[in-house]
Amino acid sequence: MNPRPGLDPIASDSIDRLIIRVRDHFKVTSIVVTHDMRSAQRVGNCVFMLHDKRIYARGTPEEIFKSTDPIVRQFIDGVADPTEIVF
Repeated sequence: MNPRPGLDPIASDSIDRLIIRVRDHFKVTSIVVTHDMRSAQRVGNCVFMLHDKRIYARGTPEEIFKSTDPIVRQFIDGVADPTEIVF
């Protein structure tokens, strides 16, 4: 679930901190679905990236963010592939 749709950056940061505090205090697994890569990097211990209805990449936030895979880079960098845009 994405607990932060449409929130400003300060409120989003507060929600991320709350997720981390609850996770660490209760020693539970948290699953956060987000398109916000900054949040995924901060909150996640393990990041899964979905592409074409399947798990395309997984790893620590550091591994994902250092990936040289063109599809992973495209998502992290937020750059659309113009050949995939259909009118």
